[in-house]
Amino acid sequence: MLKPCVMIGLAAGAALLVAQNLQTITKLITVEARHGTDVPTLKPVDVTVTVRGDRTRVSSLMPLAGTDAGLELFLLIDDSVDPSLGSQFNELRNFIQDQPSSTAVGVASMDRGSATILQPLTNDHAAAAQALRLPNWKGGPSPYESVHDLIKHWPTSSASVRREIVMISNGADSTETPEPFDASLDIAIQDAQRAGIIIYTIYAPSSRNASTSSNLSWSKARLSRLAEETGGESYVPPFGPAINFAARLRNQYRVTFLVKPGHRGEFRDLKFSTELPTASISAPRKIWIPAQH
Repeated sequence: MLKPCVMIGLAAGAALLVAQNLQTITKLITVEARHGTDVPTLKPVDVTVTVRGDRTRVSSLMPLAGTDAGLELFLLIDDSVDPSLGSQFNELRNFIQDQPSSTAVGVASMDRGSATILQPLTNDHAAAAQALRLPNWKGGPSPYESVHDLIKHWPTSSASVRREIVMISNGADSTETPEPFDASLDIAIQDAQRAGIIIYTIYAPSSRNASTSSNLSWSKARLSRLAEETGGESYVPPFGPAINFAARLRNQYRVTFLVKPGHRGEFRDLKFSTELPTASISAPRKIWIPAQH
């Protein structure tokens, strides 16, 4: 049983939050080594959070390891990329089977703007690896519509479980002009930021956007923007270096901090930083703040 003084302290803290109309927000961050290969361990005092230019205090910083390492990870593969992607399947299968038992892996394909589930999330990594299949040229006009569909229909899971996507695509969006900013991409980014899902992107070639070097450049820029704005990273094959994102999954934290909401829900600029010279932080660049109740 809590002592009276402790109960009074908790009640006073809760009353202070209500009086200030503060909301508790939780986000995922990834820590990488800035120099060398040793990733430092962070403490709450090492992390600074800025929301729309205002610095806020970190309430807690939880390393996602051991019993807190739960992860739901979908591989989302564009069905319009070249079948030569199959030559990289051994690398992908090894990546899947190397995941810890706390990771549930799913496999989905991009099929005409939707996400077709080939293997639901499972802790049977051999089954997930076996679900990989060659692209069949039935991709949709925009791969980002499939990202939206996957997030929209993601199975209900515990709030303590991370959710992340490895997206393999050419990044081409035939519905838009050749620019890195387009409507379906913006929607996919906002979906991921609102849901707290980190996305990694891997470029895979396709005849769809092989016509000009400018189209290819814009496609890669779209993939890069999707990854960076959701807290992930973008890669270009060969796959060997690309599978380095496996190390990123082992160095993630759940950060809790307080913000003051507005009268309506809105996205705000978000920035995480650290003064540790040996560390760098990747995180979403915007955060969804629900409306004040």
